[in-house]
Amino acid sequence: MRRLPGPNAAYDLKNLQPTFVGESIAVGFWAGFTYGFRAPLVPMRRRTEDERKSDRDRLGFNSHQYVHEILIPHLRPLYKKAGVQTIENGASYHTSIYMEKYHKRLGIERMDWPSYSPDFNPIENVWLLFKTNYRKAVWERRRIPRSEKELIGLAQKVWEALPWERIYGFIDSMPRRVANCLKRGGGPTRW
Repeated sequence: MRRLPGPNAAYDLKNLQPTFVGESIAVGFWAGFTYGFRAPLVPMRRRTEDERKSDRDRLGFNSHQYVHEILIPHLRPLYKKAGVQTIENGASYHTSIYMEKYHKRLGIERMDWPSYSPDFNPIENVWLLFKTNYRKAVWERRRIPRSEKELIGLAQKVWEALPWERIYGFIDSMPRRVANCLKRGGGPTRW
């Protein structure tokens, strides 16, 4: 409740007005792309209390989910189309024994890659571009999404509308950036 100003306003019922503060909506997303191909933007499902494995389980996204909700339905088709190795960022669900088993079973090769190397991972720039365009889309609507479904729909629309030819240029620039990094003795480079 918030108090409205006015005479004897302290606790006068006619001057009290309810205030509702909504919960924020947070959704994690997975995305994949390579030159000329991209996967859809996929919301990462939150596990429910029924899926809790132990008292210490914080219900975060796990390797079982990654394999069955991302790898098989989304990454594998992209991988088959493009025929390239994958780059994954070292999250625990990317490096688990369960995940390794499925990589081998499905014949998916992972490129050896430092766990955090934004200079050499074009997805980092894509996420920055996506977030900028998402904020613009919210601003143009003059309203933030009010439900998870609305947020996901807007995010997927923004993902599809990204300037993909420009993004494919990020991939084209990789040999030059690797050469610059080697020239700098392994130091950071600029995009």
